[in-house]
Amino acid sequence: MAHVFYESEVACAPDQIVDRLRHALAPEDSDQPGTWYELDVPFEDLHLPRLGRFTRKVLMNLGEPEQRTYATLMPIVWRVTDSRAFPEFRGWIEVVPLSATRTQLAILGDYTPPLGPLGLMIDRVGGNAVAEITVRRLLQRLRLVLEDGVRSRG
Repeated sequence: MAHVFYESEVACAPDQIVDRLRHALAPEDSDQPGTWYELDVPFEDLHLPRLGRFTRKVLMNLGEPEQRTYATLMPIVWRVTDSRAFPEFRGWIEVVPLSATRTQLAILGDYTPPLGPLGLMIDRVGGNAVAEITVRRLLQRLRLVLEDGVRSRG
């Protein structure tokens, strides 16, 4: 199992974050099993030539928030539905109040590289870097949506 974690400060009141996250990541149709979201990693983030992006459409689900003493935790899961060559991510969006207008937001979680021993080797060589960049870029996009208060799909 591999772990990823990324955090960012958001210019948004803590009491607005959960509702804005729900709105940003809600299925467009209530009959859908989740939200279709495009995750991406620019090649330059992987220290490759600027030839484009590695993208994958995932089915994302946001669970019910759990209030803790110091933070609110919202379960988040995403998976590629058309291939078993990509891991399923299971984790949390952590919401920590910093002030009346600022919030610390983090995505933390785990995934098991697919393909057994071959997948573990791929993960060590570069797969974990892709996972970390994916989480970082998702959090950056969510930060912009939360600060703007508008819906934005990947």
